[in-house]
Amino acid sequence: IYQDLSTQLPNCICHRQVGSPVSDYFHKVLIEENSKLYNIHKNKDIYTNTFHHQAVKDVAPGFKITAKTRDGVIEAIESTNNRYIIAVQWHPEHMYYAHEEHFEIFKSFVDECKNPK
Repeated sequence: IYQDLSTQLPNCICHRQVGSPVSDYFHKVLIEENSKLYNIHKNKDIYTNTFHHQAVKDVAPGFKITAKTRDGVIEAIESTNNRYIIAVQWHPEHMYYAHEEHFEIFKSFVDECKNPK
């Protein structure tokens, strides 16, 4: 884990959204096409909020990186097996009511719970 992005990656973009509503877009996240996250959003990028100063540095076995910001900071990982495990660094629960595309991850999760593969 990066314990503190600003000291460990001094050239990274700002990942701490301060002074604006939690539902506001703050930066763009680039999504890998060969991922569950891409299948959910049907897009190679998504604008998100951001409130973190830490980030994944090394991905554990059984997971893969599925989204990053332009500075290379990991914003999403998911399971490499058929299990529905997706982790995102942003907070879609604060965004879905203002930006419909952020509701898609919740719909996907509920659909998977109803019909597990």
